[in-house]
Amino acid sequence: MTHSAELPWLVRCGEEPPAGLAGYAGSVVQAPRPTAMDALTEMRYGGHAVGPALVCLSHDLLQVPIGPDDGAWRWPPTRTLCRPRSTRCSSADGNGVGYRPCPGRFWLLPHESNELVTDGAALYDVLCTVRSQRRLGGTSPGARHRRRPAAAGEVPDGLYEGWLA
Repeated sequence: MTHSAELPWLVRCGEEPPAGLAGYAGSVVQAPRPTAMDALTEMRYGGHAVGPALVCLSHDLLQVPIGPDDGAWRWPPTRTLCRPRSTRCSSADGNGVGYRPCPGRFWLLPHESNELVTDGAALYDVLCTVRSQRRLGGTSPGARHRRRPAAAGEVPDGLYEGWLA
């Protein structure tokens, strides 16, 4: 699960949304987990608003609530959906026919941010950049931000018990 996440995430088990997102009526972007994790990592390093993301291990997808709620017209980059008020996993065409239930879903919350939603315009731009870099055989965008590894016995800045790093 941590192949591209260089920054720690708080993990909230279960599908119950974090406080503040209960009853959220805005748009939700669904994207392949590896691409979306790289995009969110790049956004966090770049100082963009990044909120919680719902991870589905069964379908290898990330569901990202976005704002402002005017981003749906810009979607989708390939293999990405933007739908109002839905964190249900579905196929790339959005119909979800034949999709199995999602028993292994949980929320990731960036530790440095109290944002309720992710900046939709920035997510669109960064997802397109990440996808282009992958098609051209480039490294993940977060690679240019990586810090030196911690020495033996040293705790990296910002890492605390219970956080996924």
